[in-house]
Amino acid sequence: MRAWSEARIAALPALRWPNRSIVPAPDNLPVLRTVARAYGFTTGNLATIIGLIWLPLLLLAGGAYFLAINVLSILERLSSSRMDAIEEIQRTGFVFYYFLFGVIFLYSVMVVPVMRQALGLREGGAFIHFGLRASEFRTFAALFLLYLVITTVNVVGIYAFVFLLIIIAAGSSAIASVGGVAPTVATGAIAIIVWLAYICASTYVGVRLSFFVVPVTVAENRIDLIRAWNLTRGRFWRLFWILFAIRVPLAIAGSAFALAILAFYFGAWPMFVRPNPANAKSAVAVFEMVRHVLPVFIGIAVFLEPLRLGLESGAGAAAYRALEPSAVPDQPAGNSAVQGTTTGDLRSNDLAQADVAS
Repeated sequence: MRAWSEARIAALPALRWPNRSIVPAPDNLPVLRTVARAYGFTTGNLATIIGLIWLPLLLLAGGAYFLAINVLSILERLSSSRMDAIEEIQRTGFVFYYFLFGVIFLYSVMVVPVMRQALGLREGGAFIHFGLRASEFRTFAALFLLYLVITTVNVVGIYAFVFLLIIIAAGSSAIASVGGVAPTVATGAIAIIVWLAYICASTYVGVRLSFFVVPVTVAENRIDLIRAWNLTRGRFWRLFWILFAIRVPLAIAGSAFALAILAFYFGAWPMFVRPNPANAKSAVAVFEMVRHVLPVFIGIAVFLEPLRLGLESGAGAAAYRALEPSAVPDQPAGNSAVQGTTTGDLRSNDLAQADVAS
């Protein structure tokens, strides 16, 4: 009896091994190597990335400028107490949803060829590209589903935060008596703690849901958010620091450009804009100033977008290949699969042309 029990206990690890293999080991996703590969991919393929995305990127920038100008016009009318601004808000609301739909679609058109380049499914350069194939529409559907999920999570989180804040405010006297502080101080401190918890939870969900959505959709030709979520199991902090190393330098560079331009703009304001002295200190002058600097900020975003898209695609592809080395086999130059990819770029649209290296 004792021998049988010992044999059964010894066999437990072997019986549990297939289930344990579902949880990925955290050692096969090196942070520094993934970041280095992301920067290496971006610097080595920057001209190709620009050629792949500049056309949809300009369309996206034009739509953003048009929507921002409409919003500024509505705010200016509201500041002047004009009643026709209410109707304009309703129309702009519909325009915003169409714009959101277009942003996700144009982003899919941009990210698919860059991700294919990073995964090794595409080779060669590109001068102009606007793909309308199944991979772009599939990625659009996956990103739109991701947007709906994250929006739902955020809305539920905000309602939960407000509900907890109401409960805390109702019991502020009891909380203050226990802690020995003023009710307002206790309520404010707890509200800040709850808000930070909400921010951390939304960041956790966003990173785990979004990091592998595009690589999985492009490499495996399917929409599977659960698959993308499972790939990040046990790797949140590694992915967080990868994104930190990619996005923080871009944010610093963008902020430096913006501050330099704003400093020049405010210093040279009388040279470029001569506002009416009666309105110099009113909201009209503020809207006028924003309208003048808006193209500059959109230009900075357009300038940094190839770098951001290349770094995030390079990091996502490197991490995906590290976790799934057999999912995307290496394609030697001249392979039929690679040639078919570049041919697809040439045939994807009447506007699409590519200068493909043989």
